[in-house]
Amino acid sequence: ISTVDELNAKMETNLTLSKQNDTVWNWLKENCTFQKDPEELAELLLQEYVDSVVLSAAQYGMPLEDMLSYYGMATEDDLRDYYRYSAIDLAKQYTIAQAICDAEGMVADQDAMEAYFEGSDYTNIVDYYGIGYVKMQVKYKLVSDKLMEYATVK
Repeated sequence: ISTVDELNAKMETNLTLSKQNDTVWNWLKENCTFQKDPEELAELLLQEYVDSVVLSAAQYGMPLEDMLSYYGMATEDDLRDYYRYSAIDLAKQYTIAQAICDAEGMVADQDAMEAYFEGSDYTNIVDYYGIGYVKMQVKYKLVSDKLMEYATVK
């Protein structure tokens, strides 16, 4: 990108694609029937989030209560309550992505991982977040790309 017009065109394209992606995922989350209650997965996601806040407090040498107050919370339960909707939403998204991957035979194999990270070394990311989380992100991208092949924004 070498001009303001090129930058504006790129930004407009990215915003349109983002809107398209959000619209499709929101429709899926509202209209899919789930065989398992997404709240079960949401509880796991909430626990991971709480654990990350506990870890952050430890890394900064802070009491957990101080770290929670930084987030505007008094207790771990407050933190869970605040992020519950987002966790349920994410659980639905992950469940849908996994179902579509299973139905379409899409896998987060070595080739998909390398494509996602554009050939960059992602070892540190896997070490930090865990292979399960990273593969779920790759699956989400695979599904999003597939869905966008058929989606249009009106």
